[in-house]
Amino acid sequence: KKVFFSSLVDSKGIMWFGSINEGILKYDGKKFEKIALPKEVAEDFIGAIVEDKKNNIWIATDHGVLKLNNGEFTLYNEYN
Repeated sequence: KKVFFSSLVDSKGIMWFGSINEGILKYDGKKFEKIALPKEVAEDFIGAIVEDKKNNIWIATDHGVLKLNNGEFTLYNEYN
């Protein structure tokens, strides 16, 4: 059973859903797509998903914050 905790509708109308331990699903109005997260946070709790003014998607996880920009993730945590 999947439990979704956080969500976002971004500036393009795409819906993002963050789960407790199943990662993120993205819905473009036609189909759902599971987003492959970096292995360091792949099974983390997704606490929040937000979009900034530059259309970056920011994802809060148990092990840091991810920034998604043009399909590429950057992990920010106490180690980097």
